[in-house]
Amino acid sequence: MIAPVVIDRIRRLLAERKLSERKIAALVGVSRGTVAGVARGDRPDYEAMRRKRQEQKDPLPRGPLGRCPTCGGKVYMPCRLCQMRAALADWPPSPRDERPVPTLDLELRGETLSRYEAIHRLRMQQGELIEQDANGLCDESDEWPDDCDEER
Repeated sequence: MIAPVVIDRIRRLLAERKLSERKIAALVGVSRGTVAGVARGDRPDYEAMRRKRQEQKDPLPRGPLGRCPTCGGKVYMPCRLCQMRAALADWPPSPRDERPVPTLDLELRGETLSRYEAIHRLRMQQGELIEQDANGLCDESDEWPDDCDEER
């Protein structure tokens, strides 16, 4: 993106009508197409668009600074965090992903295998992986869900 200062300088030089578009491009250090776009008015005014977006955004909080009675945070009242938590509490929960975990058929050895096993144990504890044993696909003696070759 070209700096707004450069665009303003191009507009000023075009308004003076002393230099050609080619000379303005060489003087400012932009392409002739950029100068032509500014001259025709084809180029969007990004600075005006930025100012408009800033005006549309929520204004800075103007309430008193204090402790939120709900979360205890030091905030400008009303507490936006508590407002968002209340709004999110009304939303229905996301449906659980019931797709089976794909197997990767990796043949890991040594340090790579131990790292994989450590990460796998951690994720199983965190509940990120769906146990295939819960779906009745594996025998209880199998250590890994992807060690199963056949259904019961």
